[in-house]
This record gives sequence, C-alpha cells and structure tokens, in this order.
Amino acid sequence: MSRAGKKGLSFFLVILFFWSVPFLQAQDWTYTVRPGDNLWTLSERYLSSMRYWSKLQELNHISDPKKLLPGTRLKIPMAWLKIQAKPVKVLAVSGEVFFQSTEAGERKPLIVGGLLRIKDAVRTGANSSVTFVFADGSRLLLQADSFLEFDVIQAYGETGMVDSRIRLKKGRLQTEINREDGPGTHFEIHSPGAMTSVRGTELRVASDPERGISTTEVLKGRVDVLAAGKIQSVSAGFGTVVKVGEPPSLPSMLLQAPNLKGLSEQMRQLPLRFIWPKLVAARGYRVQLSKNASFDVLNFDKTVKKAELILSDLPQGSYVMRVSGIDNLGLEGFNALHHFVFELPPLPPKPVQKAPAPPVIRVLSKPPLLVSPKPDDVVDFEIPEFEWEAVLKANFYRFQVAAQAHFFSPILDIHDFSKRKIQISEVLKPGVYYWRVAAADSSGKYGLFSRSQIFKVRAKASRLMLLESHIKETQIQVHWQGGQKNERFQVQLAQDIAFRSLIDQQEFTTTGASLDRPLAGSYYLRVRAITPEGMTGEYSMAKSIEVPSTFCCSSFLFFLAGIVAIL
Repeated sequence: MSRAGKKGLSFFLVILFFWSVPFLQAQDWTYTVRPGDNLWTLSERYLSSMRYWSKLQELNHISDPKKLLPGTRLKIPMAWLKIQAKPVKVLAVSGEVFFQSTEAGERKPLIVGGLLRIKDAVRTGANSSVTFVFADGSRLLLQADSFLEFDVIQAYGETGMVDSRIRLKKGRLQTEINREDGPGTHFEIHSPGAMTSVRGTELRVASDPERGISTTEVLKGRVDVLAAGKIQSVSAGFGTVVKVGEPPSLPSMLLQAPNLKGLSEQMRQLPLRFIWPKLVAARGYRVQLSKNASFDVLNFDKTVKKAELILSDLPQGSYVMRVSGIDNLGLEGFNALHHFVFELPPLPPKPVQKAPAPPVIRVLSKPPLLVSPKPDDVVDFEIPEFEWEAVLKANFYRFQVAAQAHFFSPILDIHDFSKRKIQISEVLKPGVYYWRVAAADSSGKYGLFSRSQIFKVRAKASRLMLLESHIKETQIQVHWQGGQKNERFQVQLAQDIAFRSLIDQQEFTTTGASLDRPLAGSYYLRVRAITPEGMTGEYSMAKSIEVPSTFCCSSFLFFLAGIVAIL
C-alpha cells in the first residue's frame, strides 16, 4: 500500500474510533415490556420529554398505547433518553489525597464519602491511594503519585447504562468494571498519547509523562487501545505499550502469577521476610499490602528487584499481600495473593513495686450509642435533630459537632445536657460534619466520647416563581425567577390543577422555556428546581393559561374581511 493510502486508512480509523460514541447514540436502546407498563409511564421514567410518547408509538407500531403486551421489545432511540450527571463516590482513602473542583477552584483533602463530578481532578501523594465507585458499581483504585481527571460521568436515566471517561495524566490505576449491555455504556481511559476503550472487566493503566510511555494490562475481558491513528485490540492475559506519537505495540503475554504457597501465614518477629520462587523473564515485582482482599486501601505499595520483601516495621494485624511480576517492557503480570497475620509475642512482665492505690473516680464505662443521624446520612434541612440512646446512671451529656474528624475546634460544644435528644439552634451550611456524645455520672465526671459519626447537610433547591407566559403560533413561552447556578428546572403542563393529566414535562437549564402549543383549552403551568445532587424543590404556584382556537381566530378575520369588502 502507498504512503498516501496508509495515511488515509489511519485517518479513517481515527475518525471511526472517535465518532463511535455519537454513532452509538444514533442507535436504539431495547426495552422489554413488563406487566403494568404503558407508553406514558415508560416516557416519564426513561425519556427526556413526555412529547416523545407519540413518536415512540409510531416507531414501534403500537395500536393501543394503554395496552402493551409483556415481553414485547420496544426500540427507543438513544437521543430520546434522559441523561443525568452521576458523581463518583470516594470509597476509601489512604495517605494524602487531594482534589480540585472546577466550581471552587481550590485544592482540598479528599474524604471518604466525598463526591466527584465532571472536570474534577484528583492527585495522590507518596504512599497514598484512593478508591472510587461509579454509578454502575464499577471500582477504580488510583495508586500513589498519580493525577486523574474526570471528563465524563453520566447515566442514561434508569436504563443502567453509564458513560464514564477519565484522563490519567500521571501515575497508575486499576479498574474493575461492571458491564451493562447497551449502546450508551462506555468506559474510556485517556493517557498521554493513547486512549483505552474498555470492553472487559479488570485492567490496569499506567502513564509516565516524563518518559512519554503508557501501558495497558488486561486481566479480564478485552480493551481497544488507540494511538497514532492505530487501534490495537488487547485480550485478557496480554498488555501493550504506547510511546507518545507511536502506535500501540503488539500485544505481549503477561507474566504468570508468582507462586506464594510456601510463604508463612503466621509472622511473629521483625524484620518480616517474604521470599518466593523467581519468575523467568521478570526484572522486578510489585508488592502491595492491604487489610482486606478487595484492596480498597493500600497499606503498602512498592516495586522490588528481587523475589523477596523485607519489612523492618509493620503494625500488627491481619494482611493480604498481592504480588505481580514485571517484564522487560514494564508490563505487570497476573496477581498472586497471600494471607498472613503479624503478631509479636507478648513481652515478659516487669517486676512491679507496690504503690498506693489511686483514688477511685467514678466514670461511666460505656459511651452513648448514636441513633440519628445515621452514618453518612444526608440531611435535607439546615437545623437537624440529633438523638442517642440513654446510658445507665448517666446524669448529663456532652454534645459536639465539628467540621473535622479530630474535633480540635468543634462548631458546637454543649455541656451538662440532661436529655438524649437535641434540636440545635445554629444553622449548618451545606457540607460534611461529624458529631459525638459523652455521658457523665452523678459526680460530674465525663466518660469517653462515642465513636464520631459523619453526616452531610445538602443544599436546598430554590423556590421558583412563574413570571409570565406567552402563547405563540406553535409554542408556549414561559419564564420564571429564583433559580441558582447549576440547578435544573422541571416544567409541567397539565389539563387539571392537580397535575394528574400531564400534557408535557421537560427539564431546562435556563430560566425560560418553550413548550409545544397544545390544542385549544384551559391548562395549568408550574415549575420546580432540581439541585446537581438531585434534590427537588417545591413546585411554584400553578398558573392557568387559556389557549385559543387558531381556527376560530382565522375564521373571524376572514368574516371581517368579507364585511369590509361588501361595504
């Protein structure tokens, strides 16, 4: 093939790959009818506008929209489906992990339970890691010294299809993808010089911008890697290397998992020494330690040259060790797991000299048990109520609320409170908070604080007011006031003031909307705000409108014209 022909083919492949998503959006999502379904309930549940129900009827050749046969497969164009931003939740954090929001702009520490949105960026420090969970349950472990941006994180309503696209600018990550079949399901990982489209369930991606190299290792499933106009499919058990400006290398078989069967399961002394059989063709190994087999938190993550690990210090406890070999291309192979317990023998007792008995101080042994708000509860109002279980022989309680888990500077610190329920008077701004309670006996001595619990105050949606509406030839134009930045607005048009007979329902991002003009008659309009977190505000007061008959108006004008002609 000529050089021009090769360039043309490369250009075609790039266009095909990057435009695959819009083409997929032109495809149809298939829905299987369930008992009780009709076109109106399906439209309200899945479609971005109620006006599509008639088009859905026409597309699927449905004679009676009220009666759908269960088991029938309906075709629904992707362009008609609801699209909602779906934040990514922080599942676990270890070490120093920071994020930068496009809204606030300032860098903040990342905490468990935090939410990340489109265009947010995350940076991990040395010996640090963070695990995220996406809307479809997919997990991503971002390792130390990494920088990640979230380009697209959205879902197609309640269909189960999720579109996730991330950008790994530096570092290393590992993913476990939950695949939901459908034309709108995507998971893409962009790194300098390459783009990996996930078709599988478990893989690793690494990016080294200083060397201009990216690697992809597939443990389960399959991926497509695009670089320099070339697409390379990589199946489970293989990996590929991409240099900036060059196409992906041919798939290389990953190294087998090391054999860790000979390692001890009980470690009783320091230093800890683990030695395993060397892998042929391995130039090094990655060793990770975690408290659980899911590896949400990495307690240790290092590469070693030899088939051994020596630790001079480690907190006592149960661990899972994960080891993989590294080949000459820098690709890491399959993982091997080893469970062990590290427990030092007790020290011999020292001679104890008798000392005078300390004075007896009566302190309650058990802290209060917190009842409400529960851990990670989201409070939809700014002055929440707190409740805990009564402690036997407790006379008073001490109640604290803080913005940080260490409680160095609590927002609220209430002493000598006699009840087990409190309604605070301070208004809490939207954000993340911690609360705890301690109990005191009749002597006034307080015992230990309870384990602190986290709760969140969610921002309220705005209360809107309809201003005016204009009836045009083919549309109804409506305007309102009171909305906030980043809120969405849901407009409803109905035939009755109770809004049981909806004619149209749409969502907008501006404080004005245009609806299709219905037939002549009396109608009602109302609008409400929806926060980025999905919290809905109250509907505005309903506004009645009269849509005149266009036929009557034109006939009357024709009649007047006739009278004028006669005169």
